[in-house]
Amino acid sequence: MSKIVRKLFFAWQMDKEKVFLEEMARKGFKLRKVSIGKYTFDEITPTNIVYQFDFQSLNKKKEQEYLTYFTDWEYICKIGGWYYFATIGGEEADYSLFNDNKSKSDMYKRVLIFLALIGFPLYYQVLIFFPNVNLADSTFPRFYFFFGIVSRVLLLIHLFVSVKLLLLYKKLKDSIIE
Repeated sequence: MSKIVRKLFFAWQMDKEKVFLEEMARKGFKLRKVSIGKYTFDEITPTNIVYQFDFQSLNKKKEQEYLTYFTDWEYICKIGGWYYFATIGGEEADYSLFNDNKSKSDMYKRVLIFLALIGFPLYYQVLIFFPNVNLADSTFPRFYFFFGIVSRVLLLIHLFVSVKLLLLYKKLKDSIIE
């Protein structure tokens, strides 16, 4: 039997998402699939499952090689560039996919680079294209007006997410002791 839970987490809320998934496992539900705001679980015997996440932008060939690195972890699913892993947890051991703040900060760095790449066209539209569009001479003035508003809203969301992740990255980076 499967159960669907609708809940939304953001990249800077990985710890909250981890707690949620581990609590579901203790209630007898193991994660099977993730989509935006939707978690699908399979019913199991209640157990202590530890979940971890990683962000990678890989092609199919490199993905297979990447997944072989995690011999102690079960690959659960992938959404976008986010990979979900699980393992049966005990009381004493440290079950972290990232063994130090450097590797965790490197993951956030990959997310920030990805955001910069996908955000570039948006920033171009808002900062360069729209200021130079003359709506009076345009064939579709309403479309450009509406698209301009939507683009600005998306830009603000992108900027907010980028700043949140940048602050988290900086905090992790500053806590690294060489």
